[in-house]
Amino acid sequence: MQLRRGTGANLHNAIVVGFNESCVNIDDLATWQTALTSTASPSLSGDLTISRSIFSCAAPFKDSGSEPYPVSSFVMTLNEGNLLADPLLTAPYSPTAPDFRPMAGSPAMTGGVVPNDPFFDNVTYRGGVDPANDWTVGWTTNASN
Repeated sequence: MQLRRGTGANLHNAIVVGFNESCVNIDDLATWQTALTSTASPSLSGDLTISRSIFSCAAPFKDSGSEPYPVSSFVMTLNEGNLLADPLLTAPYSPTAPDFRPMAGSPAMTGGVVPNDPFFDNVTYRGGVDPANDWTVGWTTNASN
């Protein structure tokens, strides 16, 4: 996830996997100004949060050296419930029949928290696919043209 140009969002229960460069990159000052109340004594502003998410990439976080705060500290310390772990998805890289459901023993099976908003389904898993009901079957593919 490259967050830049003042990105604001509240990301909950995401699973980010497979990126070679990094799972999370916050690459400009405008985004940091959105995310933090100050850089002298960093705390979350509430305008950019990442919580209850799982990250599994070659390098979880990318720092360019000009950040006012380490990306790893923003994600893992200031935000809550994030994990650096293999989410044990069934077959996320299958070219013709990807399966994004978490397998038995996956850290994605529990730990999800849903905002108190009727728009969201009340679930306890992490990620966008219910372990018991894969809504992506039949229309999702990794095949290239």
